Amino acid sequence: MLSLKGKASGAAVDSLILSFVKIVTTVSGVVCTMILSRSLSLAEYGTYSQGNLVVSLAASMTVLGLTDASNYFFNRAQYGKRFISNILYIEVAIGVLAAAAIVVFREQIGVYFGNDAVVGLALFLAFRPFLSNVLATLQVVIISLGKSKMLAVRNLVVSVVKIIVVCFVGFVYKSLPVIFFAYLLIDGINVIWFLAIYIRDVGWPQFGDFDIQSIKAILRFSLPLAVSVFVSAYSRQMANLIVGALKSTEEYAIFANCSAQLPLDFISASFMTVLMPILTRNIANRDLESARDVYSDYLQIGYLLVWPLAACLIALSPECVSLLYGEKYISGVPIFSVYLLTYATTFFSSTLVLTAGGKTRTVMGIAVLSLVANGLFCFIACQLFGIIGVAIASVTVNIATAIGILSMSCRFLGGGLLRIVTANKMIGYIGLLFIISGPIICLRWVLVAIGVPTIFIVCLASAAYLGTFYYLKRKELRSLLLRINKL
Repeated sequence: MLSLKGKASGAAVDSLILSFVKIVTTVSGVVCTMILSRSLSLAEYGTYSQGNLVVSLAASMTVLGLTDASNYFFNRAQYGKRFISNILYIEVAIGVLAAAAIVVFREQIGVYFGNDAVVGLALFLAFRPFLSNVLATLQVVIISLGKSKMLAVRNLVVSVVKIIVVCFVGFVYKSLPVIFFAYLLIDGINVIWFLAIYIRDVGWPQFGDFDIQSIKAILRFSLPLAVSVFVSAYSRQMANLIVGALKSTEEYAIFANCSAQLPLDFISASFMTVLMPILTRNIANRDLESARDVYSDYLQIGYLLVWPLAACLIALSPECVSLLYGEKYISGVPIFSVYLLTYATTFFSSTLVLTAGGKTRTVMGIAVLSLVANGLFCFIACQLFGIIGVAIASVTVNIATAIGILSMSCRFLGGGLLRIVTANKMIGYIGLLFIISGPIICLRWVLVAIGVPTIFIVCLASAAYLGTFYYLKRKELRSLLLRINKL
């Protein structure tokens, strides 16, 4: 294990702590998926995934940038509690309208997916977007109150409860309405818990706080952000929307699982969370040389912590799909492998440099162009090549978008692209990953041939792959972490 020579704080240490908190929630999601993939049929899991897609898109459509608005207004004394009350009033109004829309248009939702089973879930889905958005707002407030540790404990408890509930419902009842009702109940209890803390520390939202002028100020701030969230969410889910509309429920189940984002980049994302204020401050002070160094270190974290994981999973993709989702999803191995390629550039796509430099219109233009390109190419690819075509089209657009953002970020920082991305190191990492992959694939073949259980194949081969890579790059990784920790 790397030693940071006793330093108990700093950007690197803070990032690793944040990563642990994210691991708790993301692993619970993966475990729930593993359980339901095995306990439900392809048609049932397809319906389950379609229900989750409806909730996700409705939440993105109705959040209206209010999570960011709550962070902005609550941390300014002249706004405070009164504005949070009005944000909650807006969320209640929009949430009720969204719930009504899901119920009223449930038949049309069923027609879109070509699946009557999703129609009967409308009542259980309707209020989850509302609860999700209120929960996000209250979490921001709780963090602002200095209760991050309590939030982390809560996330751990909720994650364990969800796994228990999914195990019980998935293997005993195998009923989609019961599963979605359980999720609705958990979300409701979470909101009540957070609201109780808010009331204890801040006070009851008062009807007297209701103020049209405050609501106008909130919406003026949040609506531009809402457009960005909306475009990003639909661009991210466009492939699922195309497959859901044009293919069977069973095919959608395979595509939804095998294209699902795995938590491979949680560490690099946590580093960006901690490096964000440092990079923003450097840009604001026009210290572009320091900003270039910070951004370059962030990219190298991605090379060293994301690429090896993605490459390892590609080398072991048949066993990974079998272990994660079960044998009935094995036909989705090509889709799984293609989507793992997005992790090669996922950390390139951070728009922090551009937004910190005031290039918000550029960011919006990129997002809209990506959305249109995703929709067009995924539709054409689905008609010509089926769901594997959708995967290739979507991943190609995502990689092209990420490279475009990276190029513009480097241009803004005033440094050469090849220098900031440390091209010589990047090529070296890629070469090393290819070299290690050959023997590991041969090892996988041998283990499969002699009948070693899947879980042991994944554990042994991945340990060999990652152990070799990090042994060879241990000095570089240690030096990089120490450098970041001094920021």
